Amino acid sequence: MATEDTIFLTLGGYGELLSASAFTQALQAFLGLLEDLDATLSHDRHGTVDWEIVMLSKSSPARIGFIGKPRPKKQDISRDIGIECVRGVRLLGEKAERGPTYSDAALSKTQRLAHLREKAFSTIDIQTPNDEARVTLEVYQNIDVLTKGTEEEEASIVGNLDSITIHRGNEFRVWDERTKKAVRCMFRQDLLEKAKNSLGKRVMVIGMSRINRLGQVIRVDAADIETYPSDAELPTIKQMSGSIENITAGMPLREYIKHLRDE
Repeated sequence: MATEDTIFLTLGGYGELLSASAFTQALQAFLGLLEDLDATLSHDRHGTVDWEIVMLSKSSPARIGFIGKPRPKKQDISRDIGIECVRGVRLLGEKAERGPTYSDAALSKTQRLAHLREKAFSTIDIQTPNDEARVTLEVYQNIDVLTKGTEEEEASIVGNLDSITIHRGNEFRVWDERTKKAVRCMFRQDLLEKAKNSLGKRVMVIGMSRINRLGQVIRVDAADIETYPSDAELPTIKQMSGSIENITAGMPLREYIKHLRDE
């Protein structure tokens, strides 16, 4: 039975019947999107929610209702996942900008849905009880702007390292303080302990980076990870002033600078 936490995927066909292959691919892409948003919002790479289908109408348009069940001892964030899912798709339909919870993996799955929309469906809609978004050609094109035509160069990002996974390659995510987006960072095995010790901390990640057309870092192949102090850990001006010797020898700063120039 559908509830106020149900997330709906509606697939419109060009007739009364839908392609079984396209239907299956759309379900897989959408479920993958929900799972990726779960991992980002919960800061748990394994996710915290199991998804169940509570409603299914098979004729065109097909409407599938998903409801999330929190795993044991996990907080129920399924409603937040639905909200972020709809917001992110709607934003991508309006402009080439990803929501703060949309990782590269989430963009890839959303673009997959948009590709299926052009190939096999007349419409694809995502709905919660209070909001909805349509997957359109503009969604596909705007994701292209964000992910294609990228340049590679040495760069760095600063932000909190909040998740690590070693399945299908070593990877962690850092929330870039400049863009407020999660950035996927790949790392060598010899950096695993350093990554573990940096979990939950503010870090600088340095390495060969993919940069999109908007100048945003979207992936880093990490060469090194450096722990960065948080703002609360940085010394105040008052604290620093007591640690610096009187380098002007008692002279006013203007006279001291003039003295240096005259030497």
